[in-house]
Amino acid sequence: MWKRTIITCCSLLTAPQALAERLATPSKSNFNEHFSSNVPVSGNVLVGAVYSTANTSNRFYLDTASDMNHFCFKVSSVNGTYVSENDYKIIDSTLKSTEATILEYPTKFEELITNFEIEQLAPLATTGSCDDQRYQHVLLSARDKETKNAEILFMISSGRSEVFMQLKSNSGQRIKANCGRLEEGKRTSYDTICKLQSSSILEETYDVKIARRKNGRSLPATTFTLQKSTYEASN
Repeated sequence: MWKRTIITCCSLLTAPQALAERLATPSKSNFNEHFSSNVPVSGNVLVGAVYSTANTSNRFYLDTASDMNHFCFKVSSVNGTYVSENDYKIIDSTLKSTEATILEYPTKFEELITNFEIEQLAPLATTGSCDDQRYQHVLLSARDKETKNAEILFMISSGRSEVFMQLKSNSGQRIKANCGRLEEGKRTSYDTICKLQSSSILEETYDVKIARRKNGRSLPATTFTLQKSTYEASN
């Protein structure tokens, strides 16, 4: 009896440490998501930025800076049937965690989301409110905690154009992504994926430029800042 009591007390004492993780929750009680065979698309060039994890699920993880406390999180399926857009807040932005931030994602379509393969679902996290995305800082998300040796995928709506993507760090490091068109299935939300190895991203911020060319004419470029954290649990 005493032995069982001692074990229980020890478990209670260690529980808070085991649960010491950064958790992000939707800012509003009404979770905004939609599933339909005919969903209008946003028209944005950049639709998603995600680690190409081997496992897929209906859970999402975020690579966040330690001082960040709110962001906008959007999810779009490549065929346009599923979309969500919600503002998030981090429960404790001062918590020093060695793991990525876990997103509370109270979807009604768990099986649907899980069945989308990694290139079929585009999560996009940007700092600030979903209502004001003028100064976008893009954060990397994942559908699994394990991101070691993963590629980084950028889902892009090309407007039937050629796509070129380059990243530049503050120290002058330049990285060109490998961009290719998706050829199979319905491609309503995005039709191009640009890839690069996560191991090539060595610094915390990069200026990113997405250039497009159609019929020999350059289209307006899309620029943003990619913000990467320094957590080391699985990288």
